[in-house]
Amino acid sequence: MNRNGHSPSSLSQSPVRSQARDTVAGSELGGDRLTNIPPTGSILAAPNSHPEDNPFELAAYLSSEFGQAEFADFLLQIRNGDLILLSLPVHGIIVKRSKTIASLIRGRKASFAREGFRLPVLDLLVTDEFLITQSLAEAIKHLYGAPFLSTEAFVWDLAPFQPNTQHITPHSPARLRMKQALSYVAAGFLLQLPSFTNCSVDLVRKLLRWDTVDLVLHFALHSKRYATTQQGDSDHDLHSETDDSHRLTSDPLNATLLGEVVAFVVCSFPAHFQLYTAAPELTDCPRLPNKTEHKPPTHNPRLSKIRFGDAPAEEDSKPVYVVRILSSLLLSLPFHILARVFDHFELGGRLGWQYVGTLMKTVVGEREKRRIMVLKNTTRPTSRGLHNEQVDNLFWEERVTASADHPAGLVFSRERISPE
Repeated sequence: MNRNGHSPSSLSQSPVRSQARDTVAGSELGGDRLTNIPPTGSILAAPNSHPEDNPFELAAYLSSEFGQAEFADFLLQIRNGDLILLSLPVHGIIVKRSKTIASLIRGRKASFAREGFRLPVLDLLVTDEFLITQSLAEAIKHLYGAPFLSTEAFVWDLAPFQPNTQHITPHSPARLRMKQALSYVAAGFLLQLPSFTNCSVDLVRKLLRWDTVDLVLHFALHSKRYATTQQGDSDHDLHSETDDSHRLTSDPLNATLLGEVVAFVVCSFPAHFQLYTAAPELTDCPRLPNKTEHKPPTHNPRLSKIRFGDAPAEEDSKPVYVVRILSSLLLSLPFHILARVFDHFELGGRLGWQYVGTLMKTVVGEREKRRIMVLKNTTRPTSRGLHNEQVDNLFWEERVTASADHPAGLVFSRERISPE
């Protein structure tokens, strides 16, 4: 039994289960249903308790009011399009601790008697793909005084990553827990709850490993989808040399998660690593447009499957998963993030700057080879007004040049080229 009074077996897949009542709609994360798991430790008031007795009783009383319709002031609805992620009666004096909800209340965006509801409706429309019902419910419970789950409980009973692993499954416990942690980050960010967000980032940091790092990168690179739009963003010039770096680092949460990815890659970089040039770009974070070459076959595909003697099958000849995912990362990372990896003193200190210089030339050479190949097979649009980042990357030529200022004797740079 753990400290929350739950058996270890209940933690085998995911350590948090929403305590929301029937007022909370169900949801799935990326098609992967999260299993039922222990609650976050909400404190329920004992019968006949008097909240005025002490602060602990008051906290218990407030927590017990979560999801109760009696005395509620509003019906909070959080929707993603036509999908209702959460529908919950809430108490204004409590939930206004969220700046996002307080803004809804002050802005008089509550619609009265909507669809027969007796309570005024607070309607919050979101487009964030990382938000799910469970994370939103846990964040609202946090406003009612429920403590956040500790990182130790969240990762309890999770098997460590094995470096020699050849394959991972999309539904592995580590990936499911990372998706859940990232959904907490998204919920905390949406509701502007710094303490909830910071605790969620701690969970992400604890779960960061080779079989989850791509999930964090995907989240960080797509956080702009739910970041507050500032006036003037529509006039943003996508062709400034500093635009990419500014977009990826201007938001503190975004910068923090990208910094964690860089630190993990640098500190966990395997010795004697050789780039797997057949590795694809990351599916959720491609650097270039997905262009498939249509070439007539030069051989009989049935003959290519014939194996003689003990020659290994193509699948068996692939390197281990760490080499494949690291190769995909290096080929997919945005320019400024990859530059931070190459410039990191920890990488040079651990592996030697001569190795870093050789790696830099190999990686950039493969990235340029792919960029040129895609560019040749793409109808070249006018660069002005481009809003597709993958297409825009076709017009940035990356280079490795000699530099006496860099410890490796080389520097990673890029230059804008004009479409012909």
